[in-house]
Amino acid sequence: MRSRFVTDLVIAATVIVLTTLALSVAIDGLINSAHAQTMSPLGSNVGLHVGYSQDSGAEDGNGLVGGHLELMPTTWLGLRGSVDFRNVRSVDVLLNGSNESQFDVRSVPVAVEGRFYLPSGKIAPFAAVGAGWYFLKYDYSESLELLGFEDEWTDTFGWHAGLGTAVALSPAVSAFGEVRAVFMNTDRALNDELGEDLEDLDYDSTYFSGGLNFKF
Repeated sequence: MRSRFVTDLVIAATVIVLTTLALSVAIDGLINSAHAQTMSPLGSNVGLHVGYSQDSGAEDGNGLVGGHLELMPTTWLGLRGSVDFRNVRSVDVLLNGSNESQFDVRSVPVAVEGRFYLPSGKIAPFAAVGAGWYFLKYDYSESLELLGFEDEWTDTFGWHAGLGTAVALSPAVSAFGEVRAVFMNTDRALNDELGEDLEDLDYDSTYFSGGLNFKF
């Protein structure tokens, strides 16, 4: 009788231990799964970014700062809108082949893009393609103003393609880095008369940026 009691006790204890271990593994798996999900860099977000851009025809590049909003209808697709404010680019020109003059260009790109993500835990590489309008402020030198040129705002269409990576920093915050190739319709951006003297001016550029996303 005592031997059977001990046997039943051992069996009961074994069942309890195995059940406890199974529940522990299951709960741990759920916690890890939830944690991995909350630590994903993906999700609709708003954020800020800084960067560096260099036009193909320029010797030096310019800094930029901007803001963005991204909506994610699926786990792999982001629809992103952004506004950037770029520093002034100075351009030296020779009018009529001899008279050297200068003008400054400040650009404010307003762009939309689709980001195609490859989710992988806390890291999500992506490819991007997009387009937008580039608002350009021309500030002509005094010598050009004497020839009749006036400071003006104009705009031109451009498109871009890029690659980047997003990394989760916390359940609500992620960081990203991106490199883009930007292509612009230069002819539309230039004053017609000045454009004839600037055939080599190129607004196509390479764009590097990084920033923070705050999920909502």
